[in-house]
Amino acid sequence: MHGGTTMEKLRDDEVELLRLLAANIRAVRAFRGLRQEEMAELAGMHRNYWGGVERAQRNISLGSLVRLAEALGCEPHELLQPGGPKLTVLADNLSGRTLAGMCI
Repeated sequence: MHGGTTMEKLRDDEVELLRLLAANIRAVRAFRGLRQEEMAELAGMHRNYWGGVERAQRNISLGSLVRLAEALGCEPHELLQPGGPKLTVLADNLSGRTLAGMCI
C-alpha cells in the first residue's frame, strides 16, 4: 500500500484513529462543498489516494497529514480529535484565504 503500513498490520487503536481522521476529513470537505478530486488537487495528492484516506484505508504519513490539513484549512492535530475542526472557526479561517491559487 502507498503511504505506509497496510491496514492488516495496524493495532485496533490505530485503526480507530484512522477512522476518526477519515470522518473529520469528510466532514470538512463536505462543509467546504468540494469533491474528493478537488481536495486531492489542493493537497497535491492523487484522487485515489485521497479517497483511500477518506475511507480509512490508508495509513498516511505525517507529511501527508500536514498537506491534507493545509488544503482543508485547519491544523493537523484538529483532524485527529473527536469532533474535528470547529466548522464555524474554519469558515472564519478560510474567508478570503487562497490555497494553491484558488480563492476560498
